Amino acid sequence: MKSFHKLAGAALLATTVLVASACGTSQASLDPGDVDGTASLTLGIYPNSSLSLPAIVAQNQGFFADAKLDVSTIAGKSGPELTAALIGGSTQVAITAPQSALPAIRDGQDLMALAPAIDLNYLIAGRPDVAENGVSGLKGKKIGVTARGSASEAFAREVLADAGVNPDDVTFIAVGPSVTNASAFAQGQTDAFVGSPSTLTAMRQQGLDFTIIADASDGSAGPIGEYGYGGFFMTSATTAANSPQTIGRFCTAMNDATAYIADPANRETVIAILAEVMNAPAADITPIYDAEHTLWSNTIDPGRWQKNAEWVLGPDAAKAPFESSVHACS
Repeated sequence: MKSFHKLAGAALLATTVLVASACGTSQASLDPGDVDGTASLTLGIYPNSSLSLPAIVAQNQGFFADAKLDVSTIAGKSGPELTAALIGGSTQVAITAPQSALPAIRDGQDLMALAPAIDLNYLIAGRPDVAENGVSGLKGKKIGVTARGSASEAFAREVLADAGVNPDDVTFIAVGPSVTNASAFAQGQTDAFVGSPSTLTAMRQQGLDFTIIADASDGSAGPIGEYGYGGFFMTSATTAANSPQTIGRFCTAMNDATAYIADPANRETVIAILAEVMNAPAADITPIYDAEHTLWSNTIDPGRWQKNAEWVLGPDAAKAPFESSVHACS
């Protein structure tokens, strides 16, 4: 097994570069002069997150190398930060979320979505006494989200509204990623939280008692669970036009990585990779793998894209049309 440390180390060392160098989109082609040559690509990822798993697997299992790609990474703490780096040109591809990407496209930024995309896997959970009344029991309560205005808050607002609860009748508390989300819940700062299977692992590691209230993966979160995307990769339209060979190679490597992740024969290997990524025991990672390994898709569906645009942008959805906002390899 190739070590993840090269990818992770480069990502962590480059974190400050991500913000500092976001000052202008590069126009130069990334394609090698020789068709058999290796292309270099800088990729923006979330550190310690299962959202970055296809990229980690592509590096670890040699899919980038097979595609003749030399990939370095830059870590971002949030979707907006990763999107800003992509806009600024310090990365050429990045993982991001609809709530970061679609407003940027609406505002005229030079961005295009790339497969793979992952189905929305958010859930809302809370103290058992809060959860016993379902979504309606959240009225007047404090709900932990990663950041105000984040994808997690947007998900909660959609679920609340769909259940007839005014989202403004709850208090959203910014608690950060899974580990700090669990700490806030443990300390009573929140009554409920929005998270993913990774968040549930962090809660269980702290011995916390909670009950799931609404889950996108089982239909209990309403229609958003049917069409919502949790994330996808992005590039700039300029990079796609100037470097078609490089972007095509990235798509090929991602196709191979998502197929590898989904194949049950690779279950133990992928769990081991994810355990290293998330710095957690394999036993704690297994439920995350089981919940997420089939959620990646190598296509972005036009109908789902439209629904996500309507979810995020409302009346401005037409400003992020599928035809000009999604790369052909998707």
